[in-house]
This record gives sequence, C-alpha cells and structure tokens, in this order.
Amino acid sequence: MPSGPILTVPFYRNAHLAEHQKHHLLAVTDDLTSLGCDLVLVNDSPDDSALAARLGELRDALESAGVPVELVVNQENQGFVRSANQGLQRARDQGRPALLLNSDTAITPGALAEMVAVMGSDEKFGFVGPRSNNATLASLPWHLEDADEESPSTETDARRIMPYLDRWHIVPTVPGFCILIRWNVLDLVGLLDETFSPGYNEENDLVMRANRIGFVAVLANRAWVMHTSSTSFGAQAQVLEHQHAQILAKRYPEYFPAIRRYGLGEHRTFERMVAAVELSRRRPTVLVDLSFMRRAYNGTFEQARNVVSSMIASELWNESLKTSFLADRDILSFHGLGSVAKDYEIVELPPPGDAGKDTYAVRLLLAQPFSWEDTRRTWPLAAHHVVFFPDNIATDCVYIDDDDPTIRSLWRFMAAHAAAMAFPSSYSKEAFAARFPRSRDVHDAVVAHSLDPAEYRFAEIAGAEQLPCQEPFVLVIGNHYHHKRVAETVDLLGKRLARAHVVALGYQGRAGRNVHGLASGHLPEDVVAALYTHARLVVFPSNYEGFGLPLLRAVGNGARIVALDNAVAREIKDKLASTGADKQITLVPSSEEMVRLATAAAEGPRHPVETTLDATGQWRWADAAEAFRTMILGVAGDRDELDRTREAVRVLGYMDGAVNLAELTKLRFRVEDLESSTSWRYTAPLRKLSEKLRHLV
Repeated sequence: MPSGPILTVPFYRNAHLAEHQKHHLLAVTDDLTSLGCDLVLVNDSPDDSALAARLGELRDALESAGVPVELVVNQENQGFVRSANQGLQRARDQGRPALLLNSDTAITPGALAEMVAVMGSDEKFGFVGPRSNNATLASLPWHLEDADEESPSTETDARRIMPYLDRWHIVPTVPGFCILIRWNVLDLVGLLDETFSPGYNEENDLVMRANRIGFVAVLANRAWVMHTSSTSFGAQAQVLEHQHAQILAKRYPEYFPAIRRYGLGEHRTFERMVAAVELSRRRPTVLVDLSFMRRAYNGTFEQARNVVSSMIASELWNESLKTSFLADRDILSFHGLGSVAKDYEIVELPPPGDAGKDTYAVRLLLAQPFSWEDTRRTWPLAAHHVVFFPDNIATDCVYIDDDDPTIRSLWRFMAAHAAAMAFPSSYSKEAFAARFPRSRDVHDAVVAHSLDPAEYRFAEIAGAEQLPCQEPFVLVIGNHYHHKRVAETVDLLGKRLARAHVVALGYQGRAGRNVHGLASGHLPEDVVAALYTHARLVVFPSNYEGFGLPLLRAVGNGARIVALDNAVAREIKDKLASTGADKQITLVPSSEEMVRLATAAAEGPRHPVETTLDATGQWRWADAAEAFRTMILGVAGDRDELDRTREAVRVLGYMDGAVNLAELTKLRFRVEDLESSTSWRYTAPLRKLSEKLRHLV
C-alpha cells in the first residue's frame, strides 16, 4: 500500500488553472512517483463544463505518467474547506501525510521531496510549508510577498537568499496554499473546521489546534512553490477574512501576538537583511545614520556635516551607492544640509516594536552609539553596520560610565558585530581595540578628519560685535566635561593675566573682571569664527581626544595654538609637518607651561600667522568620504560578513531582550547602590531583589 503523501487540489471555476496545474505537475512527476504520491482532484463547480474537460485531461495526463489520480466531482458547490477535507479524510483513513495544494500554485522540482524530508526530521513537525513569492510569512524575498505573477526573476532572487538560511525554522503557522500535514495530526485533532467554510483561516485554526497538544509548524527554506493571487472568493474575500479572523482570535488569543513577534523576530529580520544585500549587489543600498545629531555644535556634528557634504558632492559615491538618510529634516537644515532632504530619501527612526519600511545593505553610523534602545531600533534596518567611533572617554572615565553602566556592554556588542569600524586617529583605533577586542577587523580603517587647514578657514567673519569682550583675549576651547580641563586652566589664566582677558568655551566657573565663559555647543558659526580670528592665542587643554578639531581650526585661521601634549595631538602635528602648519602648534607637557606661554602671548600684540601653507596631497574631507565608500563597498561584497549579521540578530533576540537587559542592568546597579547605603530595615528585601537581578542579567 502506498505510504507517500496524498495531494489534494480543489478547483472552483477558472478552468485555465487546470491547464496550469497540468503543466507544473507533469514537470514534477519524478518527485510524485518516487515519493509514492496519490492525487485527489476536487471539482467544486460541477456546472462548469470547461473546468470538467480540463480536469479530465489533467487526470489522464498524470495517470499516463504513472501518478495515481482520483477525480472527485461535488454534486454542488461545497466551498474550499469541505472540498479540501475530502482529500484530508482519505489521508487520515490511509495513515498517510496530506498535502493540501491550491490550484493557483506551481510546485518546483525537488520542493515536495524537501518538505517530506524536513517533516521526517522531527516527529513533532506537524506542518511543513515551502517558501514562495506570495505567501505572507512564507514569502521570500520578504518585500516581494505581494507579487502575483510567476516571474522567473522572483525565484532567482529567492534562491540567492536560500543558502544563507537554516534548512528549516519554526513558525507560528504556515500558509494554506501549500501545506504538508502529518497523518497523526489529522488523527488526533481532526480535519479542517467547516466553521471557516468556504475559506480563510481554516489552516491557521488547524495549526493552532495541533499546537495546543505539541505539534509545531515549520518552513522548509529550500523548497520553492510559486503562488499566484487567487480570486476564488471575489468581493466576499475581505468580509470572510475579517469574520474568520475574529473567530480565530477568540479561540486562540496567542495567535496574532505570535504572528507579530515572528514579523519582528530573528528569522524574518535576518531574511530581510540578506535580501537587502543580495538584491542590491550592483549598487548597494546604504542608510547614513544622522539620527544622533542635535541643534548644537560639536566636533562629532561638524565631522558628520563635512563628510556628508563630500558624499553628496561625489559623483563616484552616487554612482556606486544608493543612499538614504536616517535624519530629522529640521536638524539637517540647522547644520546646512538642507539639500540632502531635497535630493535623497529621508527615513524616520522606527518606533519601538516596528521593523521599519525598508532594510538596507549597509548602515553608516557617523558617531558611536550610546543607547541600547536606539541600537535595538536601528540594527534591524541594515544587514551590515559601519560605525565611526571617535573615542572611549565615556567608558574610560568612571563618572561618565557610571551615568549609564550599559554603555560598556553596548560597545562590546558593537565590537563583536559591527562589520567595520572607522576611527579618526591611529591612537583612537588602538585604544578601542585594547578595551573592546574586535572579532573581525578586516574592513576597519583610520578615517581622519580633513588635514587640510584651508578646509577649516571661515568664509565670513561677521560676529566680532557679539564677542563677550572687545579687549585682547586668550581663547580657551573645551566643554563641561572634566577631561577638557577648562575650569582649572581658566582659573589659572585669570589669576596670571594682568591686562588681557580670557574667553572660554565650556567654562562654568565664576566669571571675573577678565574671565568670560560661553556655553559650548550653542554659538553660531560667525561668532566662533570671530573667536578664532581675534584671539591672541588659542589654548586647548584637553587631556583626551579622538582627533582634536580645534588644532585644525586654529591653524586654518592663522592662529597659534597651545595644546596639552598627548598621542592624538602629536599625531596631528606630525601629519601637518608637510604643510608647514605644524609650526603654529605648540605642545606642552603641563598646565603650568601652558599657562606660562599663554600669559606671554596675551600680554603682547596679536601677530596673525601668514597662511601660505602648501597642502598639496593632504588628506581632505573628500578623502574621508571616499574612505567610507570603500569600506561600505567592501562590507557589502563580503559574504562572510553575513555570518556576523546572523549572530548579531540572534544575540539581540529581536525584538525582545536587548532593551530589557539594558534596563535590568541599570536597575541592578541602582539596587546594589541602595543596598549599601540604605538603613538596615530595607537591606534584606533589597538583597533579595539584587540576587534576582543578578540571575537575570
């Protein structure tokens, strides 16, 4: 007695579909005979003579090819569910698997054998479905799930993605257009529920009914079955879908939440990513992430603005990459990038729990990440991530690190899973690697800011009247962070200077007769230009930098600058040696020496430096943009990087655990702080809570 699947194909009207099935089923007769399959063809429109004739031809052709066929003719229209149950009943009675197949499908050679093999790998695989062009959660590529034509290119695209996928994976349900059902599922939970007649959601009800007793549904990721859009239910379709969805939700409250989780989950996310890479091989899609930018000025924002300006001005960039921007339109305008919003797609950050409309081959983040929440929302937007990383200050300084103890774990994740990382200096690259070892750094590079002083020269200097003093002054550059060392430097200068004044960006101490503090990050460019061009001397006391833009700003505008000696400052000074600009930079080993030089310079007249610099061949912003283009193309073309992509998706557990883990980590640290500082009566319950949190994180 045959033991292979019984294939049931119901037909209603649409006689051309019988001819369609004749063509495709005859193409897989080797599979049907080798598996020992029988076919049940159900004619559910007995008054349609054209359909009857075509079905007779289909039966005869298959039987001639050695495939047993039973043609069932309903006495009157029964609807899809009752018609399908006739074949399922035969499978249950004979103890054989059942394959339910829509008439508008096309099985490809090998698909049925693969589905049978997958089902045989685990006795609890109750349902197996193939991948398709038009099958909701079974669609591949994901963005073609609404395709309604048997386009050869669709299958070609899918087969380029399949090798990166697991052979199978568990899903909440499998679409009923082509579904292989284990015999004992039908024996234990019954056939399709005719409450759902004439159709819609009947297969989901059966899957959920079987799942309640332990059977699962899986997708066979190597099996391909085309599916054209059916019009069997006509205008009634939308009403049936709505009514039957309500029944399904009432019976199985877990169903729709499971579908939503799957849409945002590991497998779907990875498939979207692979599709984004494979389907944009000739011109990779790149999402330039500027979502970190704010209405303020700092070195990170300036670097991003200049690199983006060079990107969009580059014909080579635009020819080789299809670029979109994750950014706020108003903030783009604030930073002089309004043209970006006119000429390129602007993408909004998806809300929590939303996968976003599109997925890109590569995301270029022009700043280091600081938020697990933002990372969780942006990582699914691209298969590969190129991250520009200025410095490690946020984890090196305990007082900053303590403000958010999850930054360290976030940067470890980035080190392990970013496809490429760029650093503004050799020192910043080496320092990061020493703290957060990279799992693979083949595409990493130093992408410095422009080293051409001319690119830092202010075009217009019209802000002199807005300066806090019109007297001779020393300009101190920094912000409120301790490593900038603004406060102690300004306090020393204020005491030493007799006639000159001190103007300090980021100074929050007490202003005196000759000390003027300005809020860092909020001055318009013309005021900043006036500060650099009117200062007797620029003082840059920072002890920790990834690059040090003030050095270039000073030399580009004819100013002398005194800076604290450190690895990054030395690196920049050395690279400027060929231009002659290095002579404008004095590096000192101590605050005392810095103040001594500043005092001497401030007491005399200002002598602007003649900027007759030779910057031929010097690294420029356009070179930085080109370096990023090279990194992006290298990453997009490196198929080994997709293994890292898969692992990142698994680690984050989209979209469930990453933010919860971060929040629990924060809570754990807060509880431990309280445990050590709270009165004895609260210590015991806090200790219990702390122990639970340790187990969780």
